[in-house]
Amino acid sequence: MQKLKSLLLVLAGLVTACAPPQEARRPAPVPQGPPVVIGTPAPQAPRGQNTRRDDDLHGKILARYGGVYEDPRLIRYVEDIVYRLTPAAGGGAGWRITLLDTPVVNAFAVPSGDVYVTRGLVTLASDEGELASVIAHEIAHVTRSHIQSRQERAAAAQGVALLGLLLGSAAGLDPGALQGLAQAGQVAGAAYVADYSREQEFEADAVGIRYLAGSGYDPNAAADFLASLQLQSELRARIAGKQYDPNRVDFLSSHPATGERIRAAERAARATGLGAARRYPDEHIALLDGVIYGDPPEQGYVRDGGFVHPELRFAFDAPMGFHITNSSSAVTAVDGRGGAFLLEGAPAYSGSLTRFIADEWYAALARNGRVGELSGLRSIRINGLDAARAVLPVQTKDGPADMLMVAVRHEGSVYRLSGFAPRGSGLLPVLERAAQTFRGLTVAEALRVQPSRIRVVRVGAGDTVASLALRMQVDGYAEERFRVLNGLRPGERPVPGQLVKIIIR
Repeated sequence: MQKLKSLLLVLAGLVTACAPPQEARRPAPVPQGPPVVIGTPAPQAPRGQNTRRDDDLHGKILARYGGVYEDPRLIRYVEDIVYRLTPAAGGGAGWRITLLDTPVVNAFAVPSGDVYVTRGLVTLASDEGELASVIAHEIAHVTRSHIQSRQERAAAAQGVALLGLLLGSAAGLDPGALQGLAQAGQVAGAAYVADYSREQEFEADAVGIRYLAGSGYDPNAAADFLASLQLQSELRARIAGKQYDPNRVDFLSSHPATGERIRAAERAARATGLGAARRYPDEHIALLDGVIYGDPPEQGYVRDGGFVHPELRFAFDAPMGFHITNSSSAVTAVDGRGGAFLLEGAPAYSGSLTRFIADEWYAALARNGRVGELSGLRSIRINGLDAARAVLPVQTKDGPADMLMVAVRHEGSVYRLSGFAPRGSGLLPVLERAAQTFRGLTVAEALRVQPSRIRVVRVGAGDTVASLALRMQVDGYAEERFRVLNGLRPGERPVPGQLVKIIIR
């Protein structure tokens, strides 16, 4: 279960995937060619690019990453960046960029040539140059034919299945027995990008930096954004109670370590022969005012050590000491003792919940053959809601474990709460208590829950990191989160008059 917990943390919380990772006005606009299409098929493909979008894969990516982020200002902004990068990348048209509505910091390309950039990445970038460095990196994967060579190794449409296999292998269970955990990962992107070789990643960094410099952007922006990614990874590791080593591979086996990539990006920037150029931080940050930070309302929010979903009108508390992560399809929480807790929606079911556990849920797991017999199956009430529970012995590579199975019906829908406790860990009662916190919300309670948003403020003469962090409405680590959000390295201070991002609710 330790392996399962580590992989879940990486895939669900630290998916930086292919991300390569400060002045006043933007570069002169380049001549307008054929339109750059945001999220729709392009009229013409770049050199060597497959013109046909894989609609099935595109749909899976949108489903896993919360759909398209519909903000005309940001869409136009990214479109302008692509226009400016295109001449330096050799011209061509039809770079298909989709903005994804997820806080996951990620960018990746798929074999059709579509490039995906997340809302989380846009909000983490401190200026236009940093965001352009990510897009330039992805364009480089296309122009250097990395996508085609990757497609020869494995079809991208197998990415979802690949993650399921990874999760199942890590836990020693058949992937079907961990279907919910597989769904909990931010599937699209992580597995695909991991298929790039280390050499291709470094090449895309170097080529993308040349595109940056040729487009009038500061070539140092790529290394700076990678440094911001490193700060974020360090903070996430600290929150999860882990040690972070920037010289280790960040996730899976083929992705270069962040520290190594920063050093290589700095060398590539020097090789362009250009000094620092304008980065347009004020324009970039001003566009982020009011943008949702973290999960969108339709996915619910991780708040105060628990989870609340105002649209579906329910909440629950994660087990004490567990690190909780939300995705578009499930909520997971893991701890340092090998425990895991998962909530997900279940297929529609009108019968009794004991029958649901025995005839639907358990039957599906039992078909995989590596589970024991149900015990303790009975109907219960959880905060006035119909529910049922049972315990299922399972066998993992690390030894026997118990799976808590709780089904609860709320406003006509059935939710599954799964807990995994290594045998002898004493975690099963902890997981039981967490399941008992599932509760419905009144309309008034749901209306009081609002999404977190970026608020842009100007640094005053007496402001410090500490004073600005006091204005952050977050669950702990306010100063650290402020530094990560604004790309401030240890010891750096905000400058009076500078625009900075804070988080409010």
